[in-house]
Amino acid sequence: MNLTCDSPIEQTYYLCRIEHSQVCYYCGEEDNLINPSPEVLSRFRIVYPLCEVCQENGVTFFTKEKILVKHNCLLERPNYKKNLFLL
Repeated sequence: MNLTCDSPIEQTYYLCRIEHSQVCYYCGEEDNLINPSPEVLSRFRIVYPLCEVCQENGVTFFTKEKILVKHNCLLERPNYKKNLFLL
């Protein structure tokens, strides 16, 4: 593994298989972590921690494994009333 000072915490910290505390993915801060929004949690299987300072600097949550939503085949039928289902 090629590590540099610019490597995110995740590469070394979260991939190891030992028990660990939550730290910011980008800077390693243990305090002032923010909770991801329900929208972010519903779109990705993995959402890494983010601290307030990194968020204030314009950084967003690092995510992996986007959750794919399969479209209902009924929505593609020409005679089907699309307004019955909200996706």
